[in-house]
Amino acid sequence: MTDKKICTKCEELKNTVEDFYFHKKRGVSSNTCKSCVYKKNKEYLKNYYSRNKEKMKKRQRKYSKENKLKIKEYYLKNKERLKEYYSNYRKTRLTREKREEYNLKYISKNKEKIKEYYKLYYLKNRDRILNKQKEQKKIQ
Repeated sequence: MTDKKICTKCEELKNTVEDFYFHKKRGVSSNTCKSCVYKKNKEYLKNYYSRNKEKMKKRQRKYSKENKLKIKEYYLKNKERLKEYYSNYRKTRLTREKREEYNLKYISKNKEKIKEYYKLYYLKNRDRILNKQKEQKKIQ
């Protein structure tokens, strides 16, 4: 059985296990729900970044100067990965187009065979098909 608790900020009744963070050291769930905590943190970070633009720019420059090789390696790996992905994508797209062309040719050549196949299928599965149609009509 889940315990219910009221959030101190939004004042809504919520489940403690799902909607509140649990403090391991204290052994108690927090007073504010996860969504309120998320909103608070989001606002705090937004304000922090807007107040400390210069500091953030300095940190970014410092990191990029110190880790030029790391950054280059990352971009090269990413570039290779993307090349591989797009080459595979092109192959699959081409095979899909070829398959569609083949299917169209097959359908145009074998219209009578396909009609016979559908007739046989319908005769074998007539009861099941009719039941499905009845269920769909009931739903609508």
